[in-house]
Amino acid sequence: MKNIIATTLMVFSMSSVADQIDLNSQLTYINIDKIVENREKIDNQHALYTTALKNKIELAEKALESEANPVTNKPRPGPSGSLNDYVSIGPYWWPDDTKADGLPWIRKDGQVNPLTRGDNTDQKRTKSFLTDLEHLNIAYLYTNDAKYMEKALELIDIWLVSPKTKMNPNLNYAQGVPGDSDGRPFGIIEFVQVSNIVTSMELLEESGIASPSFLEEVELWLTEYLAWLQTSELGQQESTRLNNHGTWYDVQVLGLMMYLGQLDQAKSYAEQVKFARISSQIAFDGSQPHELGRTKSVNYSSMNLTAFLIVSELASKVGVDLVNYEGPQGQSIKKAAEYMIPYVEGQKEWTYKQLGDLTKAFNQKTIPALFIANSVFDEELIANEIINSRIDYVDEGTLLMY
Repeated sequence: MKNIIATTLMVFSMSSVADQIDLNSQLTYINIDKIVENREKIDNQHALYTTALKNKIELAEKALESEANPVTNKPRPGPSGSLNDYVSIGPYWWPDDTKADGLPWIRKDGQVNPLTRGDNTDQKRTKSFLTDLEHLNIAYLYTNDAKYMEKALELIDIWLVSPKTKMNPNLNYAQGVPGDSDGRPFGIIEFVQVSNIVTSMELLEESGIASPSFLEEVELWLTEYLAWLQTSELGQQESTRLNNHGTWYDVQVLGLMMYLGQLDQAKSYAEQVKFARISSQIAFDGSQPHELGRTKSVNYSSMNLTAFLIVSELASKVGVDLVNYEGPQGQSIKKAAEYMIPYVEGQKEWTYKQLGDLTKAFNQKTIPALFIANSVFDEELIANEIINSRIDYVDEGTLLMY
């Protein structure tokens, strides 16, 4: 693990405060201080956090029983002919019913085609793998039970190390479009939870559970994947996106640079986010024009805000302040958060396009983003009373990490 600053984390057992242990680490994607705060809440029998941890541990227990489902399990390979290559189809693409063969598929923004989420592609199985790692990571952070990291090691070994089953370190065939493209840059967002691999590796190294050779193998895979993100045509195209795709690309690149010890490069990269993302994606009033033009404008505005908040936390660990940055017209991440608040509170009417139920979108997408914003800015941007009244929409992982 390429630590930036040594920090002490007190992790307590579920049963009593007396079973506390020390974990010395600086985790790339997790704020250790927040884990400490939340542990104190659990020790004080805060019902919300106690229940969240109980539910998260139940998910981790299910992950312990799950069988690995690597990319090589799909029924047939993609364009390359190798089962080891990640393959997926753009979610909003459908067969053209005006054509006999349906090709090329056509886009219906915001309408997910279930055929793109089946076992014939790798999107669903990859999401399950990376989500299981999140459950295991959080369960270990709060219980210090080695069984969770042992399972994480098993899964990562199958997915990234074992020659027969490992995924090749690229997304060349992600979000392809039948009859049009084998792969597109937009598919890179499907691997944003690589953050959970990084956290698992940091915890595996800290705990001493993983062997040096295993750590080296996974570090090599992540190094090659980062190089692909930065140098491939698809990766370079995604880096130029002026919407949430560009910001989530930053979440991956910046975090991987930090984990791999490329700290000078990470600091330089974080500095570029000021103009390349904040000043270009956020308007003077805090709106996000590129997201407002989508058919699910609430979803994408909230999604991009979340990415900005994660990037700002990463940047702070290499000495770059994105939290307080303001662009030439006053653009800032804080304004992007504040822009959403009156709509959530019902003080303003959302006039942009939003497929589906508007209230549901605010509750499921915006409330969690604003919960994170309150944590990142360490102030009550949106009244805690409002957050608490809709706290059921904040998932356990977000509660326990922020």
